[in-house]
Amino acid sequence: MIVRPGTAAAALFLVMASAANSAEDGASLFARFECNRCHRIERAPDPPLEKQCLGCHERILSGAFNAPADLLSHWQGRLTSLTAVPSLIGTSKRFKRSWLADYLMDPVDLRPALPATMPRLRLKREDAERLAEFLAPADTPDPVPAGNPANGRKRFETLGCGACHRFSGADASSSVPPPMAVDPAALARGIALAPDLRYTRERFRRESLALWIRDPASFKADTPMPALPMSPIDAADLAAWILTSPLAQAPAATVPKPLPLLEREIRWPEVEERVFKKICRHCHADAAFAFGDGGPGNTGGFGFPARGFNLATYQGISSGIRDRDTGRRMSVFAPGPDGTTPLIVAAMLARHAEIAGRPDSAVRGMPLGLPPIPLEEIQKVATWISLGRPR
Repeated sequence: MIVRPGTAAAALFLVMASAANSAEDGASLFARFECNRCHRIERAPDPPLEKQCLGCHERILSGAFNAPADLLSHWQGRLTSLTAVPSLIGTSKRFKRSWLADYLMDPVDLRPALPATMPRLRLKREDAERLAEFLAPADTPDPVPAGNPANGRKRFETLGCGACHRFSGADASSSVPPPMAVDPAALARGIALAPDLRYTRERFRRESLALWIRDPASFKADTPMPALPMSPIDAADLAAWILTSPLAQAPAATVPKPLPLLEREIRWPEVEERVFKKICRHCHADAAFAFGDGGPGNTGGFGFPARGFNLATYQGISSGIRDRDTGRRMSVFAPGPDGTTPLIVAAMLARHAEIAGRPDSAVRGMPLGLPPIPLEEIQKVATWISLGRPR
């Protein structure tokens, strides 16, 4: 069949092709940005173990990872991040598509007790919208909730919701434990994954919230949130309070200033042990060191191209990083966008800015999605570079 431009058939073809491409692109974008390195979802298989962040950490903590016993014990004592990650099972039943797209473009610290946050990926707005459509295929009306907010606040306190959830900005507190026995390990996981309820009104479909509160496992089979004993009226009241309670404005976070250079000598073994070996090598190393693929910061991943940045050795960091556009090697010690701060130092400082809600469009914060490197350790790296990077 020949479809001539400008005809009704051509217009229909373009609409159909656009719809097909949108759905296909959402799934392919999910794969390209390797969302399942961390997040489990019904519609995508787990990647190979060497590309699993959460999966590797789970195996290390359980003792099932294939590594020497002494090394495994060493890792187990140091693992703090990516030991619990929210799965994406049941997202289509719970989340607003518009919020998903906004969150992917500008992640916030949604889970205060979780050390890691959603990383700031290299996404275009259309990428975020197609990923959101993949995760939440249909948007539905957002009705005003039915329920008594005053009663909902009381139930929040008596049901012990505050044992896991923070509700920043709301006039609420709860030190009461849940009215049921909860396994300590399950409670710890629940606390880690519990979102700040401040974001619920933007994030959650209102028509689903009361049902979720009463029976969360019917929406998400692997949720750590327990089904607390309550009536449908209790759940409706809780939902109404969460969605309509007045919220105080979040306090403005400040970006900390970098510390001045130290007045003592810093050599490679110190910065290697305190910074690069401690955290950076996990994503920037050769495959043999990383027990995997070399990490997304070296061989590529999370939608980023391979940059060939290897922090496993002094020679590796000295060889620099491939330019994203030209592929040519460039020094990470050269001045960054501000013309003064070494690029590698600027990236570490940018992570502090991201945590404060002020991301730098010119520099992506490192470590990606993880707690920022303490300013005292960045100070050591900056001093070492200023001294000519002595070995």
